[in-house]
Amino acid sequence: MTDERTADLCHRLDLDPDAVLAIAGAAGRNDLPWYIHILTGIGAWLAAAAMILTVGVTIAPAFGESSYPLTAAGFGAVIAGVATMLHRSHQQTFTSQLAVAGALAGQGLLAGGIGWHFESVTVAAVLAGAAAALLLVLIKDQLLQFLSSTATLCLIQVTLLGHEVPQAGGLLAAPALAVAVGLLIRPSGTLDLRGLAYALLLVPIAAQSVLGTGGLSADWLARAAYAMGLIAVLWLVWRDVTPDRRPMVVVAGAVALLLGAVTAAGMMAALLLLTLAYALGNRMLASLGVATTVWFVGQFYYDLELDLLQKSGMLAGAGLLLLVLWWLWQRQTVSEPGHA
Repeated sequence: MTDERTADLCHRLDLDPDAVLAIAGAAGRNDLPWYIHILTGIGAWLAAAAMILTVGVTIAPAFGESSYPLTAAGFGAVIAGVATMLHRSHQQTFTSQLAVAGALAGQGLLAGGIGWHFESVTVAAVLAGAAAALLLVLIKDQLLQFLSSTATLCLIQVTLLGHEVPQAGGLLAAPALAVAVGLLIRPSGTLDLRGLAYALLLVPIAAQSVLGTGGLSADWLARAAYAMGLIAVLWLVWRDVTPDRRPMVVVAGAVALLLGAVTAAGMMAALLLLTLAYALGNRMLASLGVATTVWFVGQFYYDLELDLLQKSGMLAGAGLLLLVLWWLWQRQTVSEPGHA
C-alpha cells in the first residue's frame, strides 16, 4: 500500500497516518513489543495445530487402518518439509512460529509413525534424533532446537527404561552433560546451539526428578556425571578469579561435592546449575538452579532410608556450611568482573 493510499484510508477512518506507518514499519522489522510476539506465537501454534488436525482427519479415511502408521510418517515428513521452506522464506513472528510448530509436529508424526509401524520405541528414538539433527541444520531457531532435542532425549530415556538398563538416568546424563557444558562454555562460532545445550542440560535433571530416589547408591552414575561437570565448571571459575580467591573456590567446590554426594539425590545437579550460572553470569540458569534445589530438597524428605531428624540435621548442617562460605566470600574485598 502506497503512502497516498494509506493517508486516504487513515483520513476516512480518522486515524493518525504517522502512527499507522510507524506500526506497519515495526511489523516489517519484526520489532514489535514482547507481548505482541507472545500473542502472535500462541496464535501461530493454534493455527498450525488446527491446520494439521484438519488435514489429517480429512485424508485419514482415504487410507486403510493398517497403513495409518506409514501414512502418519509420510504426512509428518511433508509437514516438516513445508515448515522448513516456510521458515527459510519468511522471518516474521507469525510465519516463523507457524513453521516451528509445523516442524515439531512433523518430527513427532515421522518418528511416531515409523515407531508405531515397527512397534519399537528404539526406532522412534532413532528417527526423532535424525529428524532433530536435520531440523537443527535447516531451521535456525532456538525454541525448535530445544523442543525437538527434548523430545528425542525423552524417547531415549524411555527406551533405556523399557529395556530395564541399570542406571538409565546416569547413562543419559553422562554424555548429555558433557556436550551441554561444552556448548555453553565454548559456544560454536558458526551455529548457535544454545537450544540444544539447554535441552541436554535440563532433560536429564527432569528425568532424575521423575525417576525419583532410591538411596544414596541407586543413582551413583548420575551423581558421578554431575560431579565431573561441577569439577570442570569450578576449574573454570578458579582459573578466572584472582589468586587470593582461589582457595575459597577450592573449599566451596569441596563442600559442594560433599553435599551433592551425601544429601538429596539431584542436589549435585542443582549445584552444577548454580555454579554454571555463576560462571556464565546467566540469571535464567541461576533461577533454574534455585528451583531445582528446592525441588530435590523437598523430595529428600520423602526418602524412607533416613528418619526425619537425620534428614533435618543433614540439611541444617548443609545450610550452615553454605552460609559460612557465603560470609567468607563476602569478606573478600576484591570483586571479580562478570561474577557480581
